[in-house]
Amino acid sequence: MIPMINSLPNLAFFKEIYEGYYQKIYHYVYSCLLNRQDAEDVTSEIFFAIWDNLDRYDQKRGKLSTWIGTIARHRVQDFWKKAYIGREILTEEIPDCAVEPKYFHSENDSLKQSENIQLYLMFQRLSLKERDFLELRYGLELKNEEIAELLGISRDAVRVRYDRLLKKCRQLLTAILSKKF
Repeated sequence: MIPMINSLPNLAFFKEIYEGYYQKIYHYVYSCLLNRQDAEDVTSEIFFAIWDNLDRYDQKRGKLSTWIGTIARHRVQDFWKKAYIGREILTEEIPDCAVEPKYFHSENDSLKQSENIQLYLMFQRLSLKERDFLELRYGLELKNEEIAELLGISRDAVRVRYDRLLKKCRQLLTAILSKKF
């Protein structure tokens, strides 16, 4: 049974959720948005939403990881919608040529490692939907059954989509590796 809202046991339950899921949620959000500051902001929003809705979680209706994954996914989608509606691109800001990977160091020190640059470049070439799908599996570590429940599709559809996406990722990484950095 889930503790009552605003009770001490509820605070302990939230702390358990925060400690158990923070890294997974942050990595999920970052891989979807590919921006550290936005990922931190959206991750905070997700945990506020979890706290605000903690009394609504019902173990009988699904696993905790699926419930948290649903909240995270909706917050990321809300961010994308706001970003799309409020976007403004000035023509002088559009580069004449592709941005070289050597500029990625300002985003995060981890991008100095060539493997991380390769993954970053691969993720940029995936659609938002594809990145989201991979992050449900690897970022939030959801199982096929949980992803199927979250997306409202069959477990077999999840497996097929996952297999196709892994094949695409291998092709993208091969293409990226064939180019010189």
